[in-house]
Amino acid sequence: THISRGDIANGQLALEQSNDKLDLWLTTSTLDWLDAYAPPSAPIDGVRLAGLVYDLAPALVADRFLQHPGPSQRYQRALQTLPRYDLLLTVSEATRRDLIRSFGIDERQVATIGPAASSALELREPISAESPAALDSLRIRNPFVLFQAGDHEDRSVQVFSAAVTRLPAAVADRFQFVIACRLPGERQAAWQAEFARQGRSGRMLLIDGELDDMRQLYQHCEAFVDVSPHEGSGLALLDALPCGAAIIVDRRSWHAEMAAEAALLADVDQPADLAVKLDQLLCDETMQASLRLRAPLVASRFSLAAAADRAMEALDDGHAGLDFEFGILDSNNPKSKIQNPKSPCPHPTLAFFSPLLPQRTGISDYSERLLAALARHYWIDLYHDHEYLPQLSLSNADFACRDHRLFDRFRRASDYAGIVYQMANTHYCAYLYDMLLKQPGVVVLHDYALPEFHFGYALRAGVPDDFIASEIAFESAELGPEYRSNAEAWRAEPGGIVQACVRRGLTFNRRVLEAAAVLVVHDRWGAEQIARAHPQIASRVRVIPHGASVTVASPDEKRALRHRFRFADDDLILSCFGLLNGAKYHAEAIEALAALCREFPSARLIFAGGDMNEGREPAAVDRLGLGDRVRFFGHAPMQTFLDLMSITDVAMNLRRPPTRGETSGALLSLLSAGVPTIVTDVDTFASYPDNVVYKIGPLAPGDRSLENALRSLLDQTQRRHEMGRAAVRYVAEIHSWQRVAALYAEAVNEAREAVGGRAA
Repeated sequence: THISRGDIANGQLALEQSNDKLDLWLTTSTLDWLDAYAPPSAPIDGVRLAGLVYDLAPALVADRFLQHPGPSQRYQRALQTLPRYDLLLTVSEATRRDLIRSFGIDERQVATIGPAASSALELREPISAESPAALDSLRIRNPFVLFQAGDHEDRSVQVFSAAVTRLPAAVADRFQFVIACRLPGERQAAWQAEFARQGRSGRMLLIDGELDDMRQLYQHCEAFVDVSPHEGSGLALLDALPCGAAIIVDRRSWHAEMAAEAALLADVDQPADLAVKLDQLLCDETMQASLRLRAPLVASRFSLAAAADRAMEALDDGHAGLDFEFGILDSNNPKSKIQNPKSPCPHPTLAFFSPLLPQRTGISDYSERLLAALARHYWIDLYHDHEYLPQLSLSNADFACRDHRLFDRFRRASDYAGIVYQMANTHYCAYLYDMLLKQPGVVVLHDYALPEFHFGYALRAGVPDDFIASEIAFESAELGPEYRSNAEAWRAEPGGIVQACVRRGLTFNRRVLEAAAVLVVHDRWGAEQIARAHPQIASRVRVIPHGASVTVASPDEKRALRHRFRFADDDLILSCFGLLNGAKYHAEAIEALAALCREFPSARLIFAGGDMNEGREPAAVDRLGLGDRVRFFGHAPMQTFLDLMSITDVAMNLRRPPTRGETSGALLSLLSAGVPTIVTDVDTFASYPDNVVYKIGPLAPGDRSLENALRSLLDQTQRRHEMGRAAVRYVAEIHSWQRVAALYAEAVNEAREAVGGRAA
């Protein structure tokens, strides 16, 4: 019995009236949400219901498919009907896994029947003068590479374009690069204008991804790149295989299993890896010929008859749970289980919460460097504050940037391997604080104490007026009542309420510590503080060093940089990096320079960092008559910071205790550049080896230890060089980003186990 879509209103009646005559009710469009279609309710003790699920792309890529409330609501309603079915048939094992893991469908309720390719083979033909007029109408007149855009067409175009720019010119100049997509006309025009601006208008072409005869393109292309990680079976791939195309597919996609030995695997969402694989394929004729020979053989495994046989087997058996894997098929037995001895192992996906550039905080710089290293281990979804757009969303196509308010929606569909939160003593972390308290994960605590964060958080809309009082009481049963009865007195103390809390040892970190599945600190000092204050948490603490990359400039590079910044070759350059905020002995550094001017007339002092100290340092420079010796660079781009570090002879990275237990990214960058650096021998700074940094104690009024330390290093060129070499060796051994990323991966696995195998 067949009930048409137009007559579906009568479906329930037909089902009830035919209950004693039907063996099965089969719905072939279980999620056909654009027509508001839903299955009828099954009669009690009546006929079994079965349905076909092609894929779950709208749920898995909600920001692409579910942008409008009406369709989104209809699709969500359709998803809610899936448990009504006694049996669900899927065309791919990937969709079966998604139904089980992300939507809670019982594995016994789902069976994979496999896709079906065209039985007609139309093998590849090289482009020639006799090539179809259809190619000429698309302005394809040279050997070409065909890209199939994925679920995010704009992002796919960005990735493909970036990959092409990374190809060697000798390779790129031989081909046209054709991108099949479904972008609106105005977006296609914008991209073509961009290609023209880059001088690539004849080489980069956008075409309609829904042309009537894409098969001619598959027949004639030199290579076909497919990126559709969430599509059930991949219609484009099924059409390209019989045409004998040389194919590149996403290694994380189920298409990698389907194409098996007929495809080259790549991280097609990462321009660098895609460019390497394209270069490899386009320059290796033997590989091209091998893939083209295998493609139609692989396509022959996916016959409509075999898919129908598997469907009937599942329906007849009355149960599901049939696994379906692709590999070598016994063509004499279409019902046989297909085995794939070496299925690719795709990257797991990681949810990552952190401030990101252009937000002006050291955590932004840290996270962007860390992400580059973690990308070797994970696909990464970046969750950011909804009030800004990260630079990475525009400058780097390797990561998905998502509004943090959509996390719950994506979490249900993405099966995250873990969640990482970068937590620091800055208001930029306010958006992720609520999430880390309710969704356990790996929490990286960049500052042991979080007073400024909490006092900033207290100003957010909707936060109760007694938030600070409640947090103090949560931190300390003794200090809670004292604050409530003497709040005004605390506010009147030197430094205001924040310093009053710091002096009393309030760290405001207990909620964060207790919420973390695994807590990461950057050094042993932080781990010891937590173990002492909260011994019940110590077993969940892991030390992962702050990452850094060795960046030692050559003598010629240093000389060129000095000239660029208008310094003489023989100037002795002293430096302080980071915010001017009164907590880093900057005034004492200026006074030390004044005392050393006669001994070292070529000494110069630079400050690089935003001024949060109301101009006190420039005023001190003017008062001491050092205007020709001290320069302020303000907040500068990271590359300017690194360039200024490269020309520094002696740096100062000092803290006035009590600190917040912070790890200084600027200090690691200085050591990475081989710069001898003076630090205060307190808290995290005391953890560095004595041969790597020059340590001095906290400075009291009239204390000349900073002046003496500078004199000692300026006097001893050999000692400076030895400290610089020791610093570089230390960074390379302990702080390499590769090592840091591996330790993060271990922490993510531990966190997942701690919460019972769910993302953490």
